[in-house]
Amino acid sequence: MRPDPRPRPAARPLRLAVAAACLTASAIAIAETDKSRNLVSDIANAPIVADGDVAGAVTDLVVTLDRDLDPAVDGYHLAAGGTIHVRLPEVFRAVGGAALADVFSSPQCVPGNMQCASAVLLRGWPQGPIPPRMPPRPAGEGKVIYRIAAEDGHTLVFRAEVPIGPGQPMPRAVNPGIKQLHLILNGHRNPPPGRYPVAVVIQPDPDDPGSRILGRGEVRIRPQAGPALALTSAYTKANPRYLRAAPGGEVPVDYLLWGQSGEPLDGVTLEAAADDMVLMRRGERTVGRIRIEPPQGAAGHGVRAEVPSRTAKAPVMGAPAARLRAFLRAGDSRGRYRFEQRIDGGPTWVSYLDVE
Repeated sequence: MRPDPRPRPAARPLRLAVAAACLTASAIAIAETDKSRNLVSDIANAPIVADGDVAGAVTDLVVTLDRDLDPAVDGYHLAAGGTIHVRLPEVFRAVGGAALADVFSSPQCVPGNMQCASAVLLRGWPQGPIPPRMPPRPAGEGKVIYRIAAEDGHTLVFRAEVPIGPGQPMPRAVNPGIKQLHLILNGHRNPPPGRYPVAVVIQPDPDDPGSRILGRGEVRIRPQAGPALALTSAYTKANPRYLRAAPGGEVPVDYLLWGQSGEPLDGVTLEAAADDMVLMRRGERTVGRIRIEPPQGAAGHGVRAEVPSRTAKAPVMGAPAARLRAFLRAGDSRGRYRFEQRIDGGPTWVSYLDVE
């Protein structure tokens, strides 16, 4: 009997799936080696722990894409079925013990009880996620917005179930689109100190291979934790990078503080040193500073704190940190005030206060 020459219905989809996988693998390979691609602007320690980028510690990183973090600027979008691939080098060691799952998929994979490994799309500020499920609570019951999967043990894949981007699936006023990726890899440990490439491939439209965007960034793995300040939105629920106030008004911001060895830096107070400079003081020592750049001719601006920093649990993972509630004060002139905030020896965070 001669074989039936008619194609089987499943053959074409299978070939397409294999072709798509090959294209993605090729794109990742290009992204890993092509330093000219600038899709990735930064890869850094997640601002909820002291050691997410420290050798031997749990991998907890934020990948910042090349879109302006100003919420007035649109981020990236994914059509339904669109994907983002993130590939870490194999030296990021898989140790197991934490299954990969979507955040809010179960009570064991929610902020404050992260017994899983996961990853989250961010809108451009700390703890500003596009939730994988909406509503996110009760865990496991919301509509699936996107899913997380792993390929070959070192590649994470975000796959959109519905359109995601500016105004989707949340209103544009609170969702400018995809600007950052938070990798919470409880099942992996960081490699020895050094710089390592991370490849990112965005396929916004699964039906348009030409829409693919490639990128490559580097993450620096430090030998040990060090002093750091991080902004957090966990308490105010507002974007701490971009704020608004009336002339003479104040807005609260919260800092998470860590000391020289990554320990909570409690007992920190604020002390005005000049019109445009506020010192972070711990006892008799200056441990950090806030530099203010006001509009020309402005007066009356500043930063104050009512109580010293106190040890608290940082959001998401519950890691120990010190929390300092500060109040940014607008001056008497309209315009944009820039607040540059840092602990000495640590990274700088910038907040903008628009006074209208």
